[in-house]
Amino acid sequence: MKKIFLVLFSVFCFASMLYAAEKTEKQIPPKVAFEDASKRTTIVVLLSEDPKKVLQLKKKKDDLVFYQEDVQYFNQQLKLAVEKYWKFTEKVEFHSLAEVKKMIVGKKAKDYLLLQWLEQTDKPLPPPNPKDEIEIGLPFKKISNSERWGCFELRLAEMLLPGKPELFSIRTNYVTPLYIDDAYSMMILQYELNNRVQGLKESDVKKNITANAKMLSTKTLLIDKKDIDQNKFGEGRVDKSFYPYETQIDNADSIFAKLQQANLDYAVLKIIPNDNNELVHYFISCEDAVFCNVYVSKYDAKLKRKQRINADVLKGYVKNIK
Repeated sequence: MKKIFLVLFSVFCFASMLYAAEKTEKQIPPKVAFEDASKRTTIVVLLSEDPKKVLQLKKKKDDLVFYQEDVQYFNQQLKLAVEKYWKFTEKVEFHSLAEVKKMIVGKKAKDYLLLQWLEQTDKPLPPPNPKDEIEIGLPFKKISNSERWGCFELRLAEMLLPGKPELFSIRTNYVTPLYIDDAYSMMILQYELNNRVQGLKESDVKKNITANAKMLSTKTLLIDKKDIDQNKFGEGRVDKSFYPYETQIDNADSIFAKLQQANLDYAVLKIIPNDNNELVHYFISCEDAVFCNVYVSKYDAKLKRKQRINADVLKGYVKNIK
C-alpha cells in the first residue's frame, strides 16, 4: 500500500511540476524565444476595412469616405514609425491579416514574427474619466474609440491561432495611435525586448536603470502638459522643490521634435498603461534614445490625465538620480 501511495504521490508531484513549468513558460517566455524572434522577419499587420462596417456605411457616403481614409491614414502612420524606429529585427514587411494567413502556412510560419495593433476588448482597463481631455486621433469615431485601450502585440507566427499566448505586448493610450504614439511604442517595445533577449532579471534591469538615471541630472526633462497640473506644479516648468533638476512643460509635438533632433540636452517622459492597472513612466534620452529611468505609478480611472504626475510621483522620479 505504501509503495502504491509513493508512486501516486511521485506522479502527482511530477505532473504538478510540469504544470507549473508550463504555466511559467506561458507567462514569461524564455530568453531563447526572444533570441529566435529577433532573427525572424517582422510582419507588421496592416489595418483592413471591415466588410460589415463598409456595408453599414454605404448609405452614408461621407462617413464611408471618412472611414476608408482613416484606415489608409492609420496604415501610413504605422509604416512611417516602424520604418524609422523598429530595430528589433533586420527585415520588416507590411501585409494585411488575410495576406499573413496565406504566408504562414506550415513550416514557413517559423520565419515570421507578427506585430499588430489591436483594440483591447478582452482585458480592458477601466475607461478614462469622461471629463478628461481626450484626443481622438482620427476623425471617424468608429476607429478612434476613446473608451478603449489599444495594444501593440508581438507574437510568433505559428502562435496566431486563437488562445495561443503572445510573445509580448504593450498597451497604448486610449487613443488610436498615430505617428508619435507609434514611434514611442516601437522604442518601448525594443527596450523591453532587448532586456529579454539578454535574459536580464528584474534586479539586472534595475541596476541598468540606476546607472543610466544619473544622466538625467544634466538634462532638461520634457513633460507633456496634458500629464501634469501646471497650476499646481508650475507654469512652463516644475518647481525644484518637487523635482530638483531642469524641466520643461510643453506640447507633445514640440517634445517629439526634440527627440527626433537627438538633442543631447533633453530627455523625454512618456507614460503608458500596463496590464496591472498601473502607469509606466519611461524616461528616454533624446541624444541616443537610451532609457534612463522607469517609474511605475497606480492607475486611477477617476483622475484626469493632468493628474497623472503628482507630488509623490515627482519624488519617485528622483530616487534613482544621484
